[in-house]
Amino acid sequence: MSALKWIFGLVFGLLVLVVAGIGVILATVDPNDHKDWAIQKAQEQGWELALNGDLSLSFWPSIAIDLPPTQLSSVTAQQSIQFEDARVSLAVMPLITEQRAEVSTLILDRPIIRWDLDAPLPGSTTETESPAQTSTDSSPLAIAIGGLQITQADIELYNGDQLAHSITLPNLTLGALAPNTWVPLDAELSYAAQDVPNTPIRLSGEMNAPADFGQVQMRDLTLSSLGVDMSGELLVMLDPLQVTGQIEMAAFNARQIAEHFGAPLETQNPEALSEVSLSLLLGNDGPVYANSLNLTLDDKQWTGQGGLRTLDPLSFNLALNGESLRLDDYLAPAAPAGATASPAANEVSALSPLAALAGINGDVQLTLAQLETQGLMFETIEASAEIRDRRIHFTQLAANAYQGQFLGNAVINGRSAVPSLSADFELSSLQIQGLLDDLAGFSDLSGTAMMQGNLTGEGLDAAQIMASLDGNLSGELVNGAFKGLAVDSLVCDGIATLVGGQSKLATSADTPFDAVRFNADIRQGIADVDTLKLGLVNLSVAGGGTLSLPGQTLDLALDASLTGDKQITGCSIPSFVQNAKLPLRCQGGFADNPASLCSLDTSRMDSLVSEQAKAQISAKKDELKAKTQAKIESKKAELADDIKAKAADKLKSLFK
Repeated sequence: MSALKWIFGLVFGLLVLVVAGIGVILATVDPNDHKDWAIQKAQEQGWELALNGDLSLSFWPSIAIDLPPTQLSSVTAQQSIQFEDARVSLAVMPLITEQRAEVSTLILDRPIIRWDLDAPLPGSTTETESPAQTSTDSSPLAIAIGGLQITQADIELYNGDQLAHSITLPNLTLGALAPNTWVPLDAELSYAAQDVPNTPIRLSGEMNAPADFGQVQMRDLTLSSLGVDMSGELLVMLDPLQVTGQIEMAAFNARQIAEHFGAPLETQNPEALSEVSLSLLLGNDGPVYANSLNLTLDDKQWTGQGGLRTLDPLSFNLALNGESLRLDDYLAPAAPAGATASPAANEVSALSPLAALAGINGDVQLTLAQLETQGLMFETIEASAEIRDRRIHFTQLAANAYQGQFLGNAVINGRSAVPSLSADFELSSLQIQGLLDDLAGFSDLSGTAMMQGNLTGEGLDAAQIMASLDGNLSGELVNGAFKGLAVDSLVCDGIATLVGGQSKLATSADTPFDAVRFNADIRQGIADVDTLKLGLVNLSVAGGGTLSLPGQTLDLALDASLTGDKQITGCSIPSFVQNAKLPLRCQGGFADNPASLCSLDTSRMDSLVSEQAKAQISAKKDELKAKTQAKIESKKAELADDIKAKAADKLKSLFK
């Protein structure tokens, strides 16, 4: 039986108890002479009645009674009611002429109620029979009660020995009580439960209930608590619980509410969730289920349905449709650079990010026209998730982005203080230029990307998750270009270094390519690229290296080779270089100027230059030696002829 039904039954039963006491007093002048009789009657019904003082009584124009400190306790369970003072009066004439007990407002001062919700009422004929039924059926009088006023009430409701609900009532006022009659209600109370701090509530409206309190109807209902103002019309069926009607919540600050319950919201936008409003049309699809739901998160509108499907176990369903959302506003801020996790980060904590989902099961469907996160724009987002006790399984993730499509599924396990995640995804037909431009302001790489991968990680923010990533990625980028980086110029520069001279190609040119293909294993955020192939017009580039995802840096060692006709326009290619592999090195940050990322790898080029140079120099030496020897021999012959001629002249002169 629900807690609300017990509470209403207790209040009505208490009223009947007081009225029954008045009926007893009618037969006597001094009601104190019959205390023992009243105690005996209570004992027969399974109650212990203690009257700690004298009763006072007056007769005209009404029978008025003032009860002393009184306690009524069950003899079989932890169920008791006690109060310091109770005052009520009974009109004489309606009692005499109409046999109708017309009772004034019952005033109870400082009542204390301790009640086990799991135990039946003493004296009840069945477990489902309410206190009101038992009392009114045995009464020969028609009863009309002018109202109820309670001050400084202390109520504790138990499930067996476990305290479930604690309620403090500084003030409760009810109008004239009668079955199937609208009764004004005004209450000020404070509610607390396990892991729930004291929460002040202000309630007003009109209520209507049948004699058995099987249901309660509310109209002109207003409720205020923690800055939340709610209004509506409700029909509450108590056993089993079923709530129907309409509720409107004016704009409130969700951050203040979270702070009250010990779970402060730390978001990148400090104003996120500071203005939330809600409108619900409750139906019959669950104990508390909105067939129509309108939600405003700051300036964004959402529509859908959702609520509790079952109470035991607690399960819910939520389906929302939205137009746009800037997700970063609602994400936790990144940890400061160099910050380390506290020792408690590896321990299970009641305040872990998904602690509120402990013991709760649910299904969520989300559709969104546009989503912005980390500078990226996604469209037509569809997501479905199953929540099972702090574990969220995204069974479907789909979105259109940059003329391509993203498909995937993921699991977030929040059963420890540091959540873990795993994901499988596939990208197709993605235009990489727009993606990189939005992600890092980098628009020099273009092409159509395809990628697939599976990743695991853990952390409380994006930086921690990135540093813990494990998995693998593979993909290709086709029909693209790299602006500001001319790989063929790098090759020509290398050739000029080998043979002397200067490249005639412009270093600021672009590098168009047919395809770039890669495969990478990721460990602790470091991607080991074991296969990287780049196909250009007359060049093929292949190699590997590492990319640091947390540090956003790269270090790649590549080899460039001539293909096709072994020529590069504007660059002379010596025959001995045509089969060589020219080493390149690409190092730097993701956001660096691409023209500065790659250059000749001199550490690997020395050996190549040395071997080629040796062959060239050796050939040139032999050629020079042969030419020199030929010149010497020719010079010798010229000298010999000259000497002979001069010698002949000398001889001629001697014989003259």
